[in-house]
Amino acid sequence: MKNNRSIINIKDRYTSSLLDGNLQDAFACVSYILAEGWGEKFLYKKIFTESLREIGEMWHNGEISISHENRASSITLELMARLRQSYIPKDNSPLVVVTTPKSDSHSTGARMFADFLLMDGWKVDFITNQVPLFDLKKFIQERLPDLVAISVTMDSSLEECDEITQSLQSEGKVPKIIWGGPAINRSIIDRTTDYEKNDEPKVLNFQIKNINYQIKSSPDFVCCTSEFFESNKCSKFLTGFHHANAKINLDQTLEGIGIKIKNVRTNLGLSQTELANMSSMDRAFLSSVENGKRNLSISALHKISDALNISINELMN
Repeated sequence: MKNNRSIINIKDRYTSSLLDGNLQDAFACVSYILAEGWGEKFLYKKIFTESLREIGEMWHNGEISISHENRASSITLELMARLRQSYIPKDNSPLVVVTTPKSDSHSTGARMFADFLLMDGWKVDFITNQVPLFDLKKFIQERLPDLVAISVTMDSSLEECDEITQSLQSEGKVPKIIWGGPAINRSIIDRTTDYEKNDEPKVLNFQIKNINYQIKSSPDFVCCTSEFFESNKCSKFLTGFHHANAKINLDQTLEGIGIKIKNVRTNLGLSQTELANMSSMDRAFLSSVENGKRNLSISALHKISDALNISINELMN
């Protein structure tokens, strides 16, 4: 089982690299995580996010300057850009436009969400927060995306997020709209479950600086919990865009099983080497399984499911 101490050590090393402006050492941390088979999502959640949060707190406490904080974000965004080159969506993949309110000066979280969707096979148009609403609407009308995702980091930008949604929904052909981000989680009163359009509207009660705010629009999904867009409910909502009725061939089945194994493994904090040892199989074999390149036997699937403490049905769902 992965030692929590080793995770903290690599996160601390990455944080120090950002504070020193050392791109090469930061890249070495990234390479180590990926070489251990912990995956991009683990890297984003446990290294990138945690390090930037820690550096943000240091700036807030006056320990570093805004220039140091900005440089740390820039290095992380550059490394994310390098990783993005390997994310190739399929021709029939759904399209999402990911953006932020113009008044929200933080876009790193939105970029991370966009990258997570790219990892899951989406086509992504990422729009920075400097685009005025009329231009954003025109772009969406031209692109006709399946989904518009609005990430909100600053509490004061929640009202603008609401206005963007209301404006988009006033048009004829409206894509589905999802909200997420730290400001949503901080401002929503009920943080116990995510909201979907068919749920009780009363769940969407917000407070901005202790003042109740009643939204005017009707988002299709709102990530309310601290899991943000990774809750089971949100995953189900996003998966629904991937043409559930389309025929699935063998390659797609193997790819799906591999992705599920990798996700369960990384959520449990296991490296590929650790899972391979627990399953009594070769690491190279396990790597090919996770990449959907191996037509594994029922026996091998049993060994993996036992090691992960999950049923075969769940792995194949």
